[in-house]
Amino acid sequence: MSRSSAALVAYDLRPVKQTERRIIVDLLRTARGSGIDVTPYTYIGMGGPRFYDFEMLHKYLGIRSMISLEQDTQMIQRCKFNKPFGFIRLLSKDAAEFIDEYEFNRPVVIWLDYDWGLSRIIKSDIFALAAKLPMHSFLFVTIRAELPGPRAHTPVEAKIEFLREELGELALPCGPSDVGRDGYPKYVERVLTATFKSAFSGAAFGTFFPLLRVLYRDTTWMATVGGVLSDRRIGNKLLRNARFEFPFLFPTQDGPFELADLNFTSRERVLLDHAVTCKSERKIDTKKLRKLGFDQEQVDVYRNVVRFMPKYVETFM
Repeated sequence: MSRSSAALVAYDLRPVKQTERRIIVDLLRTARGSGIDVTPYTYIGMGGPRFYDFEMLHKYLGIRSMISLEQDTQMIQRCKFNKPFGFIRLLSKDAAEFIDEYEFNRPVVIWLDYDWGLSRIIKSDIFALAAKLPMHSFLFVTIRAELPGPRAHTPVEAKIEFLREELGELALPCGPSDVGRDGYPKYVERVLTATFKSAFSGAAFGTFFPLLRVLYRDTTWMATVGGVLSDRRIGNKLLRNARFEFPFLFPTQDGPFELADLNFTSRERVLLDHAVTCKSERKIDTKKLRKLGFDQEQVDVYRNVVRFMPKYVETFM
């Protein structure tokens, strides 16, 4: 069994990851105005030893029923020790085992935040959930959008063949640029989006409304896709509200919102905060930002997510 990346990475100190968490929390909060209150829902996630998303969903949304899945047996004791709330159930299971055994009697919010990339396992988990989720449930899936080290150094033809064998009928047309360093993250997101569409197209009831398609990077490219299974009236209302509240999540061209390179110093944040919240950008701010090496694309991304970004401080006790 592979080791959890939570043993190696301080997930609470990744500004882009934390920004994504805040966006998801606000999407769920927006759902209240559309007729879906997730407060009584069960949240199912992969909390690791830090449970950061669990704390946020309780703090901002009031969710008190929670399940954390941990498949790394070497992490279980740390997870038990660090569990912040008594109402979190910690299960030593992988997602497939949990989905097979759990009775989905009520709507849920599920965020499967995997340590690895495209695979049959992830595809199977999404299809299994599509067959079992109750109406008005939310599902988000995050996967690695980079090829693993050994695979990344194989010839182009070998990479393409690997994807065809691993994904079967869900392997989208794939050329040399799709397995290159710049193209592969976008290919991963397209495949993940197509998997959702295919899985929920056969749902016995309801329609899946996509709310989130994001590529993000702190140190490694990751892709997150998610949305809600709902009836058309509520689903369309939520989609309209989400487009109004988060227009940057719905680019005019079909594709994901890209969130990367948000690792700024505190002084740079002060300048950026001022620059992107003025009614009209001051030339002096723009000149300073360009002098520091920030281009317009970085400034535009920051403008979209400024209210979601965390600020960290160091204290000595």
